[in-house]
Amino acid sequence: MATKTKPSTTKPKAKQKLIALSLESKLKQSSAALTRANQDGTVSVLDLNNDDVFFSIDGLAAEVWNQMDGKQSLEAILSKIAKSQKIEMRLLEKECMKFVTQLKEQNLLDESK
Repeated sequence: MATKTKPSTTKPKAKQKLIALSLESKLKQSSAALTRANQDGTVSVLDLNNDDVFFSIDGLAAEVWNQMDGKQSLEAILSKIAKSQKIEMRLLEKECMKFVTQLKEQNLLDESK
């Protein structure tokens, strides 16, 4: 038995901007990012330019977020956290780069020069 398929009516996805970050990147919280530190240690982040973008950040990610001031490299931030939390730097780098890239893609982080 043959089946008929309907032509696709979905539009092709727009190409995403390629985000190039490195451990040498100096990142700061975007001025469009409204943040709130909660009593339980989590950080709530809302994009003022896009109310569909909301993050609740906790644990090590919250520590990283709180240190992103544009003055320190990502490597310096992660090194401090790895030492204080006794975590292997490679593992922290891998997980953090995913998180930081996601925030950058959502325009919640800016690079400092």
